Amino acid sequence: MNTEILAYCFVIFCFAGIAALPFIQKSVVRARWAKFSMCLSGVIGIINAGISFMLYTGWLVVDSHVNHVIHSYQSFSGGLFLGIIFTLMFSGQLSGIKPDDQEI
Repeated sequence: MNTEILAYCFVIFCFAGIAALPFIQKSVVRARWAKFSMCLSGVIGIINAGISFMLYTGWLVVDSHVNHVIHSYQSFSGGLFLGIIFTLMFSGQLSGIKPDDQEI
């Protein structure tokens, strides 16, 4: 099996983990917008990696104009993904708060 195909599968698996992280970590308290943002960034990553995988394997064949549009979409959505992750990091919502650390 080609290593690039395995790399695409690994990336899709990692983005699925990012999308499922708010639901897996029940012991961490996050804001509602942070949970939504993590799920959204995971779904964006899955879509990007899936489209790249389909173009690489030849399952999706498009002309040059549509290929340019797809590449632009992937660039913009990759920037959106990075923006969401940096927002979560700077706000402290990426790691969340353990319930024991909360002040009562």
